[in-house]
Amino acid sequence: MDTKSIQGFVSKEVSQLSNEQSAYIIGLMFMLLIPVIDSWIPFPPFWLSSGAFLCGLAIYLLELIEKFTSTTIGRAIGAIFLLAGTTFNLAMASGTVNYALEVPASPFGYTQTLTSILTIPLTAAIAMLFLFVILLLLVLFTSAFRIESFTAKKVLNLEFFKDSFKVSVVSFLGRMFSAVVLFSVALSFIQNNQWYSDQISEFTRWFAYNFEMESYSYCTVPDEAKVAYLTRDNIVVAKEEKSTYIFYVTQCKQ
Repeated sequence: MDTKSIQGFVSKEVSQLSNEQSAYIIGLMFMLLIPVIDSWIPFPPFWLSSGAFLCGLAIYLLELIEKFTSTTIGRAIGAIFLLAGTTFNLAMASGTVNYALEVPASPFGYTQTLTSILTIPLTAAIAMLFLFVILLLLVLFTSAFRIESFTAKKVLNLEFFKDSFKVSVVSFLGRMFSAVVLFSVALSFIQNNQWYSDQISEFTRWFAYNFEMESYSYCTVPDEAKVAYLTRDNIVVAKEEKSTYIFYVTQCKQ
């Protein structure tokens, strides 16, 4: 078989694959090539394989979300998950501000809002750990039924079960393996995120001190210190010392 014939055969086979399936194939190829490329790249080669599998899973989930939110039930469930995720992320941001400043977080509303953006990776990693089993069940479910058929009417009259279909082996195995990869990455990040948490804490102290505290106050504060108000009687005082910021609570003395 000549080069053109091989190229034509490969092109024909690849043209039958979806973007999701192609990502899984690339991930498998990188996995098989790990012993070969290990000495060629400056980082662990399994990240190439993991990245390809996660890319395929992302394509699958985005398409699934698009189909799921096209139904009334899907939009309702999606709204609940969005509300729960946002609430959890804001709670984590509040705890992060409290931990970083070592004072109550209530006077630092803007800092909490900005920190909630920075804590999204942590929130997502924790969510992946808790939703891992649900993700596996979702893969099994969508391998047997069409999401667009998941409507209240079709469920009630049992037409939902008539729309079952078979998913390709590549898609099914790729999704299952990618879910395991996602769980492993999330678990690894949760166990080894001190470097990221430290950066968030440093940024939180810097932002709170420079943008949410006042240099002048009706309360008596030390020289070159800033103040934020808890109540009329209690304030948060912060000072910059040795390239860091020290926060503490004291009484307001006029």
